[in-house]
Amino acid sequence: MNTEQLWDIHQLVENYPALKHHGVRWLIRNRRIPMVKIGKRIYFQPSAIFNWIESQKIEPIDIDKS
Repeated sequence: MNTEQLWDIHQLVENYPALKHHGVRWLIRNRRIPMVKIGKRIYFQPSAIFNWIESQKIEPIDIDKS
């Protein structure tokens, strides 16, 4: 059983300042962020958010190809 604490939107934004409330709401509405819905409330699993952010990384291009 996973006993990881779930975050609400305020805790998510507090822990990841680059995410803003309006941006997170857009991500929720468009189902682009991992979330847990319990009744009408939306929560976030910290480990799932970390993995999601890692998956969004864009690697730099190597321009020194000779």
